[in-house]
Amino acid sequence: MFYNNTFVGNHEDTIFGDYTEATNLQELKSLIERLTQNLETFHRYNAPEELITPTQERLVEVVKYFISMGGELVE
Repeated sequence: MFYNNTFVGNHEDTIFGDYTEATNLQELKSLIERLTQNLETFHRYNAPEELITPTQERLVEVVKYFISMGGELVE
C-alpha cells in the first residue's frame, strides 16, 4: 500500500487498507493527501453520499492516527 514514502494503493486500500502499516509520517501524509484529493473530486462531480461519507470518516480516522504518531498538519 506504500512505496517510497508514498501511498500507492487503490480505492479499496484507501478506504479499507491498514494504514498502521505506514513506516513513517510521510507515508501517512501521502494517504491523507489522497483522501483529500478524492473528497475534492467527489464534491466537484456531485458524487453520491455512499462515496463521500466513508471517505470523510476514513480521513478523520487517519488524521487522528497521524497526530497520535507525532504528525502535524500545517499548510
